[in-house]
Amino acid sequence: ALALPLLSLTACGDVDNNDPAAGVAAARPAAEPLSSGRAPTLPKPPEPADEAAAPTLMPGEPDTADGGVFLGYVGEWYAQPRAGGDVVVLADAVRQASGPGRWRVNGLVRNEGLRDVTSVTVTARVRGSAAQDLATVSTQVPISPLRPGEPAPFQVQAAVSGSAVESVEWSVQATPVAASTARVRRIELTPAWEQPYGQRPRHDGYPLTDPRKTPYPYALFGSVESQSKAALTDVQVWAAYLDEQRRVVHVARVPLTGPGSAQRLEPGGTVDFLYTTDDPQLAPRLAGASRILWAQGS
Repeated sequence: ALALPLLSLTACGDVDNNDPAAGVAAARPAAEPLSSGRAPTLPKPPEPADEAAAPTLMPGEPDTADGGVFLGYVGEWYAQPRAGGDVVVLADAVRQASGPGRWRVNGLVRNEGLRDVTSVTVTARVRGSAAQDLATVSTQVPISPLRPGEPAPFQVQAAVSGSAVESVEWSVQATPVAASTARVRRIELTPAWEQPYGQRPRHDGYPLTDPRKTPYPYALFGSVESQSKAALTDVQVWAAYLDEQRRVVHVARVPLTGPGSAQRLEPGGTVDFLYTTDDPQLAPRLAGASRILWAQGS
């Protein structure tokens, strides 16, 4: 479905500054660069029948000026933090589902301050004609901590018709972290390959076994490796897919797979991830689309 533009969109941030150290933290790099130059030892995709059917290999660096590859992050929309910056909704990354169905939005927030934050909550005040309040809804951002300059995905919906929405006022609440908890983000992400939805060579074996009949699902495969000095638990990988205007069209938690996929990652440990979908409305749009990946533990 095509997106309906929001007629009025206010992006604002509201970070709790009750912490006595707020505003005096020294500037530091937004995230740690990758420390490993290893080549991934990952299963290869199936051999294509011809060059046109070849899977899209993932680049090591995005081709955008404000993107980056950091521990726990691969993608665009990263930016330099600044003194006095808040956590804000990125209006240009917001995409609203169209049509008369339930109002739904995918989007990104970004930490534009100088400190890690946690407990990031996005609130949408949804208005109809004549600025009538239709609903106020909130959602929790799944990435924590959110580092200086880093974006993170959100999804929010309200029990109102999307066609009745004229404007949305956004606000964000977040809690600054007094001491860095960035070790839980010290995870190297290595996207390896993706397979398009539909007609293509069938994959039969680890990590992807396609159904016997087409259309075959879209698939994204890769691995993570812990760079933390302590064991990590509840390891998660998240993905956000962007359209041509860099708006978020889909957000998903990516399942871990294969040996070592238990929810504990020892220092230097690795685990694979595999995301698939056979949704005929969504899957054809994902192969080759820009995407952002996050990894985190606890």
